[in-house]
Amino acid sequence: MDDRAIRLFTIAVGLPRENGQAERLNKTVLDALATMGTRTTSNNWDSNIVKIQQGINSTKHRITKATPSELLLGYKLQTDNDMPDSVAENEELINVTKLRKEAAQRLERNRLKQDLLFNKKRKTPKMFQVGDLVLTKVTSVPGNHESKKLQPKFRGPSRVVEILPNDRYRVKEDRNTTRSSRPYEGVVGLESLKYFKFHDN
Repeated sequence: MDDRAIRLFTIAVGLPRENGQAERLNKTVLDALATMGTRTTSNNWDSNIVKIQQGINSTKHRITKATPSELLLGYKLQTDNDMPDSVAENEELINVTKLRKEAAQRLERNRLKQDLLFNKKRKTPKMFQVGDLVLTKVTSVPGNHESKKLQPKFRGPSRVVEILPNDRYRVKEDRNTTRSSRPYEGVVGLESLKYFKFHDN
C-alpha cells in the first residue's frame, strides 16, 4: 500500500474512540433510523438509508458552516423537499477551494479548543515498554448466561511486543501462564492495560 500512500491502522478492541469518525456516523444513522418508527424494521431498514444519506449530505455542519455536498461536490444538494423554484438557486457555483480552506481552519480551531478542554483535567499517562508484563482488561465474556459480576476483570499476564502510535500496544499472552489453549494476541489501548506484579508467597 506504500505506492498508493495508504496508511493502515490496527484498531484496539473495545475502544470506540479508536475508530471515532465511523462510530460517530454510525450513531447518527442509527438515531435517524429510530426516529422513523414503525416504517423501519430489521427487514427493510436499508431501504431508508438513501433518505438518511440525503439528509446528512444536505445538512450544514455546526463547525464547518457548510454541507458535506458543498465541500465535496461544490454545489448544494437538491433534496426531495426542495421546491422547483429553488433548484436554480442550488445550481450556483461555489468556490470550493475557498470553502474547504475556511472549513479546515474552523475545524483546526475547534480541535485545539477541544484538546484544551479534554487535557485540562488529564495527567500524563504511564507508558509501557517492550518486554513489560501486563494484564489486559476483559472487554467481552462468553455468552454462557453466567453472572458477569464474578468474571475476572483482567486476563494475562501478557507481554508487550510492540509499541504503536496513539497510546496503543500489541501484546501477546505468555504460553507458560495462560490457561487457554490459544494464547491471546492483539492490539490494546493504554487505558485497558495495567502492570502485572508477582506476589511473594
